[in-house]
Amino acid sequence: RFFLRRIFTKKELSYCFARKSSGPHLAARLCGKEAVIKACSGLGMVDISYNTIEILNNRYGVPMVTIKKQIPKIIVQLSLSHTKETAIAFALAVYHDPYAK
Repeated sequence: RFFLRRIFTKKELSYCFARKSSGPHLAARLCGKEAVIKACSGLGMVDISYNTIEILNNRYGVPMVTIKKQIPKIIVQLSLSHTKETAIAFALAVYHDPYAK
């Protein structure tokens, strides 16, 4: 469990272990964190680690990304998918300026 706590937040672990099969949910979130790191690195955010990213679903089941110490002008959208054997994630990180016209 120490390994899991180094990668996942308490809320993520609670969500995954509340499922009948936690493995695919953990794998999808791990893929998601890797995708978020890669997407953000393209925008110059290079000091992101797994445990600073939190992926939780909103009330509609959409994965929402929170990054501790995130630059406010970057928004990350994430798609997760998994089967019993495989997991995949796609992340898109974009600059967002609420004051731009």
